Amino acid sequence: MTSKALFFAVSGQTCSGRLSLYNGLRHELPRRFPYVEFEFIGKPFSEDLQHPLLWSSVERRRFPTAKLLDRWGDLEQFNKHKGLEQLLKTGKIVVSHGFGLDAMMYAAACATCTDQNDEAFRMHDLLVKDRLSLNSITPPTYLITQADDTITVDRMLQKHPLGNIRRDVLMEFVKYEKGVMDRYSHLKGQHLEFINSSGPVNSLVERGVSFISAHIHQRDIHVA
Repeated sequence: MTSKALFFAVSGQTCSGRLSLYNGLRHELPRRFPYVEFEFIGKPFSEDLQHPLLWSSVERRRFPTAKLLDRWGDLEQFNKHKGLEQLLKTGKIVVSHGFGLDAMMYAAACATCTDQNDEAFRMHDLLVKDRLSLNSITPPTYLITQADDTITVDRMLQKHPLGNIRRDVLMEFVKYEKGVMDRYSHLKGQHLEFINSSGPVNSLVERGVSFISAHIHQRDIHVA
């Protein structure tokens, strides 16, 4: 019998430790579970995408729904290119660096666009139901790295070009993005696990491994 596939996506705010967690899982999970087939499929979105605080005036004027559709186009291309539907049918454990939550965070990054963000959230919910279900893809379980706000901002200030932005602006945006993630967590069918990333990287990775290993053991019990 083919084991049930599991799909995880590492996500979180910029400088929250998400890349460290993804790379750590890519190293540790195959080592600890040599009998399990893992597929680490990387990032759906281009590294060229600007952080919302660095958007050009043209990008800032675009509607959240337009930004969302662009990112969904990236997701569609990524899913087809990686063969995500087939990977999940084979029973592999698939781990990505970002997914639909990241598209929504990008689209809803304008804190003053309340009504337009509401429309984007409704659109995203419909796209999840229509596009993913059409391709037999279940939304991933998200592992969200979340550090103390001060730590996240300190890391941002050390990371060029975000380091050129005032601390109070960064702090306000970090708090706002947490609200976006909280709202996303209440969408039907979405599962977010918040992992404290304020401490050392090895502790962060260990928390991620423990969370995924619990799902692996639960899956194996059901298969048996």
